[in-house]
Order: sequence, then structure tokens, then C-alpha cells
Amino acid sequence: MASGDVVSNIYSLPFPTTIDFQPAVGVEIAITSWGGTEVGPDGTSLGLTNGVIYVEMFRGNTDQSKFNNSTDPNNIKVMINNTVYLRSAYIANPGTAYSTWSGIQIK
Repeated sequence: MASGDVVSNIYSLPFPTTIDFQPAVGVEIAITSWGGTEVGPDGTSLGLTNGVIYVEMFRGNTDQSKFNNSTDPNNIKVMINNTVYLRSAYIANPGTAYSTWSGIQIK
């Protein structure tokens, strides 16, 4: 992959699970959109992790009062690298959920 290439993925997340996307050392990616399915009140989430700490940024659910309503997950600018990277999580309800994201490699 080279700078300017599109990077994207779709995950199937069986309960309970987390999946990380960690770029190679020296690679940086700008995440520009995210989507997640709703299963029950919590659905899937997307956030950043350093491998130890996870901070949720977006959640695919209908109860948006829990989160910042001004944040549109289809128009985001989240930069990730090998040290701070993406985590998709589905830990709330039995079943299978789906999570997707896309972005551009910038370095």
C-alpha cells in the first residue's frame, strides 16, 4: 500500500469480541467514515486503543442521547498509526453484529 491508497474493512463480530486494525510501523491512516449495526440497545462500537486502554468514539445504536449527536460517523477525521489504532468492539448483547470503516493511507 502507498500514500493515497484507500484502506477499508468490514468485520463480522460474534458476541463478545473486539477486533483491532493496527497499521504497520511507519504507516499512518486517516479514517474518514465508520458504520456499525445495532443489536439491542448497545450495538457495535469503534474507538482508539494503544493495546491497553480503549476509548470508545462511536456506537452503532439508536440511543444516540448517550453520545455526541453532532458527531457524524460518516464524516470523521481520525488519524491512526502503529501506536494508537482502531478497535471495533461488540460486547453488549448475544448475537452477531457488523462493523465497517474506510480511510486513506497518508504516510
